[in-house]
Amino acid sequence: MRLIWVRHGETEGNRQGRYVGHWDDPLNKQGRQQARMTERLSRERVSAIYTSDLCRSKETASMIAAHHPSVPLAITPLLRECAFGEWEGRTYDEIAAHGEAYLRRWYDDPWHVSPPGGECLQQMEQRISRWLETLAVRHGRGDTVVAVAHAGPIRLFYAKWVKRNPRALWDFSLRHGGVWVVRRREDGWEEESWNPS
Repeated sequence: MRLIWVRHGETEGNRQGRYVGHWDDPLNKQGRQQARMTERLSRERVSAIYTSDLCRSKETASMIAAHHPSVPLAITPLLRECAFGEWEGRTYDEIAAHGEAYLRRWYDDPWHVSPPGGECLQQMEQRISRWLETLAVRHGRGDTVVAVAHAGPIRLFYAKWVKRNPRALWDFSLRHGGVWVVRRREDGWEEESWNPS
Protein backbone atom coordinates (compact mmCIF):
# COMPACT_ATOMS: atom_id res chain seq x y z
CA MET A 1 0.00 0.00 0.00
CA ARG A 2 1.16 3.51 -0.81
CA LEU A 3 0.14 6.36 1.46
CA ILE A 4 0.38 9.92 0.12
CA TRP A 5 0.44 12.48 2.92
CA VAL A 6 -0.57 16.02 1.93
CA ARG A 7 -0.26 18.99 4.26
CA HIS A 8 -3.15 21.44 3.90
CA GLY A 9 -2.58 24.90 2.41
CA GLU A 10 -1.71 27.94 4.48
CA THR A 11 -4.17 29.83 6.68
CA GLU A 12 -3.94 33.34 8.10
CA GLY A 13 -3.17 31.83 11.49
CA ASN A 14 -0.29 29.87 9.96
CA ARG A 15 1.00 32.97 8.21
CA GLN A 16 0.98 34.89 11.49
CA GLY A 17 2.80 32.09 13.33
CA ARG A 18 -0.17 31.15 15.50
CA TYR A 19 -0.92 27.77 17.03
CA VAL A 20 -4.03 26.80 15.08
CA GLY A 21 -4.51 23.19 16.29
CA HIS A 22 -8.27 22.59 16.47
CA TRP A 23 -8.98 26.25 15.72
CA ASP A 24 -10.96 25.95 12.45
CA ASP A 25 -9.00 28.46 10.38
CA PRO A 26 -9.83 28.45 6.62
CA LEU A 27 -7.28 28.62 3.82
CA ASN A 28 -6.07 32.09 2.84
CA LYS A 29 -5.33 33.14 -0.77
CA GLN A 30 -1.83 31.66 -0.65
CA GLY A 31 -3.21 28.48 0.89
CA ARG A 32 -5.74 28.03 -1.90
CA GLN A 33 -2.94 28.41 -4.47
CA GLN A 34 -0.88 25.81 -2.59
CA ALA A 35 -3.84 23.46 -2.46
CA ARG A 36 -4.35 23.80 -6.21
CA MET A 37 -0.74 22.66 -6.71
CA THR A 38 -1.85 19.23 -5.51
CA GLU A 39 -3.54 18.75 -8.90
CA ARG A 40 -0.38 16.85 -9.86
CA LEU A 41 -1.95 14.01 -7.87
CA SER A 42 -4.55 13.75 -10.64
CA ARG A 43 -2.14 11.35 -12.38
CA GLU A 44 -2.21 8.95 -9.43
CA ARG A 45 -4.54 5.94 -9.37
CA VAL A 46 -6.08 6.72 -6.01
CA SER A 47 -8.20 4.21 -4.08
CA ALA A 48 -9.43 6.59 -1.36
CA ILE A 49 -8.93 10.09 0.04
CA TYR A 50 -9.03 10.77 3.77
CA THR A 51 -8.99 14.20 5.36
CA SER A 52 -9.07 15.82 8.76
CA ASP A 53 -12.48 17.32 9.49
CA LEU A 54 -11.01 20.83 9.96
CA CYS A 55 -11.92 23.18 7.10
CA ARG A 56 -8.34 23.91 5.97
CA SER A 57 -7.80 20.20 5.30
CA LYS A 58 -11.26 19.61 3.85
CA GLU A 59 -10.81 22.48 1.40
CA THR A 60 -7.42 21.12 0.31
CA ALA A 61 -8.83 17.59 0.01
CA SER A 62 -11.77 18.81 -2.09
CA MET A 63 -9.34 20.10 -4.72
CA ILE A 64 -7.68 16.68 -4.89
CA ALA A 65 -11.05 14.91 -4.94
CA ALA A 66 -12.20 17.04 -7.88
CA HIS A 67 -9.71 15.12 -10.04
CA HIS A 68 -10.95 11.76 -8.72
CA PRO A 69 -14.77 12.05 -8.81
CA SER A 70 -15.33 8.29 -8.39
CA VAL A 71 -13.00 8.00 -5.37
CA PRO A 72 -14.58 8.14 -1.89
CA LEU A 73 -13.64 11.12 0.29
CA ALA A 74 -13.70 10.22 4.00
CA ILE A 75 -13.71 13.00 6.61
CA THR A 76 -12.39 12.06 10.03
CA PRO A 77 -11.46 13.88 13.26
CA LEU A 78 -8.74 11.24 13.81
CA LEU A 79 -6.46 13.18 11.43
CA ARG A 80 -6.83 16.50 13.26
CA GLU A 81 -3.87 18.58 14.36
CA CYS A 82 -2.80 18.36 17.99
CA ALA A 83 -5.20 20.20 20.30
CA PHE A 84 -3.35 23.19 21.74
CA GLY A 85 -5.97 24.09 24.36
CA GLU A 86 -5.35 27.54 25.85
CA TRP A 87 -2.62 28.18 23.27
CA GLU A 88 -5.03 28.03 20.32
CA GLY A 89 -4.82 31.18 18.19
CA ARG A 90 -1.78 32.57 20.02
CA THR A 91 1.76 33.13 18.77
CA TYR A 92 4.85 31.67 20.43
CA ASP A 93 5.72 35.10 21.88
CA GLU A 94 2.20 35.55 23.27
CA ILE A 95 2.34 32.15 24.94
CA ALA A 96 5.89 32.66 26.23
CA ALA A 97 4.88 35.96 27.83
CA HIS A 98 2.56 34.00 30.15
CA GLY A 99 4.91 31.11 30.95
CA GLU A 100 7.95 30.38 28.83
CA ALA A 101 9.15 27.61 31.17
CA TYR A 102 6.00 25.55 30.53
CA LEU A 103 6.27 26.16 26.78
CA ARG A 104 9.88 24.90 26.91
CA ARG A 105 8.76 21.79 28.80
CA TRP A 106 6.27 21.06 26.04
CA TYR A 107 8.87 21.53 23.29
CA ASP A 108 11.31 19.28 25.14
CA ASP A 109 8.79 16.47 25.72
CA PRO A 110 5.57 16.89 23.70
CA TRP A 111 4.92 13.13 24.00
CA HIS A 112 4.10 13.48 27.70
CA VAL A 113 3.53 17.22 28.29
CA SER A 114 0.38 18.81 26.88
CA PRO A 115 -0.51 22.48 26.39
CA PRO A 116 -2.94 23.63 29.13
CA GLY A 117 -6.31 22.11 28.22
CA GLY A 118 -4.79 20.46 25.11
CA GLU A 119 -3.40 17.04 24.28
CA CYS A 120 0.06 15.51 24.38
CA LEU A 121 1.43 13.57 21.42
CA GLN A 122 0.68 10.24 23.08
CA GLN A 123 -3.00 11.16 22.85
CA MET A 124 -2.67 12.22 19.21
CA GLU A 125 -0.74 9.00 18.53
CA GLN A 126 -3.74 7.01 19.78
CA ARG A 127 -5.96 8.80 17.24
CA ILE A 128 -3.55 8.20 14.36
CA SER A 129 -3.15 4.55 15.40
CA ARG A 130 -6.94 4.04 15.24
CA TRP A 131 -6.98 5.58 11.76
CA LEU A 132 -4.10 3.37 10.57
CA GLU A 133 -5.95 0.30 11.88
CA THR A 134 -8.97 1.32 9.78
CA LEU A 135 -6.68 1.81 6.80
CA ALA A 136 -5.23 -1.70 7.19
CA VAL A 137 -8.74 -3.22 7.18
CA ARG A 138 -10.05 -1.25 4.19
CA HIS A 139 -7.01 -1.18 1.90
CA GLY A 140 -4.31 -3.57 0.82
CA ARG A 141 -1.58 -4.35 -1.64
CA GLY A 142 -1.72 -2.17 -4.74
CA ASP A 143 -3.88 0.53 -3.19
CA THR A 144 -2.82 4.19 -3.12
CA VAL A 145 -4.42 6.25 -0.38
CA VAL A 146 -4.24 10.03 0.07
CA ALA A 147 -4.34 11.55 3.57
CA VAL A 148 -4.78 15.32 3.88
CA ALA A 149 -3.74 16.44 7.33
CA HIS A 150 -1.63 18.83 9.40
CA ALA A 151 2.02 19.24 10.33
CA GLY A 152 1.58 17.52 13.71
CA PRO A 153 0.11 14.18 12.55
CA ILE A 154 2.56 14.03 9.63
CA ARG A 155 5.58 14.69 11.88
CA LEU A 156 4.28 12.13 14.36
CA PHE A 157 3.84 9.49 11.65
CA TYR A 158 7.40 10.17 10.46
CA ALA A 159 8.88 9.80 13.95
CA LYS A 160 6.76 6.90 15.21
CA TRP A 161 6.08 4.74 12.16
CA VAL A 162 8.90 5.53 9.70
CA LYS A 163 11.92 6.34 11.88
CA ARG A 164 10.58 4.48 14.95
CA ASN A 165 12.23 7.13 17.07
CA PRO A 166 10.09 9.64 19.00
CA ARG A 167 13.06 12.04 19.15
CA ALA A 168 12.93 12.36 15.34
CA LEU A 169 9.74 14.43 15.61
CA TRP A 170 11.43 17.78 14.92
CA ASP A 171 13.66 16.33 12.15
CA PHE A 172 10.87 16.46 9.58
CA SER A 173 8.99 19.36 8.06
CA LEU A 174 6.54 19.44 5.16
CA ARG A 175 5.57 22.78 3.62
CA HIS A 176 1.94 23.82 3.19
CA GLY A 177 0.57 21.98 0.17
CA GLY A 178 3.56 19.61 0.29
CA VAL A 179 3.35 15.93 -0.61
CA TRP A 180 5.16 13.05 1.10
CA VAL A 181 4.84 9.45 -0.10
CA VAL A 182 5.42 6.35 2.02
CA ARG A 183 4.96 2.67 1.31
CA ARG A 184 3.77 -0.07 3.61
CA ARG A 185 6.12 -3.05 3.85
CA GLU A 186 5.71 -6.24 5.85
CA ASP A 187 7.94 -4.85 8.60
CA GLY A 188 6.58 -1.29 8.61
CA TRP A 189 6.54 1.93 6.61
CA GLU A 190 9.33 3.44 4.51
CA GLU A 191 9.74 6.68 2.58
CA GLU A 192 9.21 6.59 -1.16
CA SER A 193 9.60 10.30 -1.86
CA TRP A 194 9.70 13.57 0.00
CA ASN A 195 8.84 17.07 -1.24
CA PRO A 196 9.57 19.26 1.80
CA SER A 197 10.48 22.66 0.35
